Amino acid sequence: MADAIYSICTNDSLYQYLSEEGLKEVDQITWEKVGLRIRECYNQLTGRGWFDNWEYLQAVKNIK
Repeated sequence: MADAIYSICTNDSLYQYLSEEGLKEVDQITWEKVGLRIRECYNQLTGRGWFDNWEYLQAVKNIK
C-alpha cells in the first residue's frame, strides 16, 4: 500500500491520470442513483423481496 501511495506521489503522469479518472467516477454519482440503491436495500430489509439485479442496473443506467 505504501508503495502505491509513493508511486502516485512521485509519478506525475500516474497522479494526473488517477486525478482525472477519479473525478469522472465521482461525477457519475447522483442522488437518483443513491436513492434507488437505498430503496432497494430498504425493500430487502423489510421483507419485500430481493431485487433483480438486472432490473436495478437498467433503472440506474437510464438515469441521466
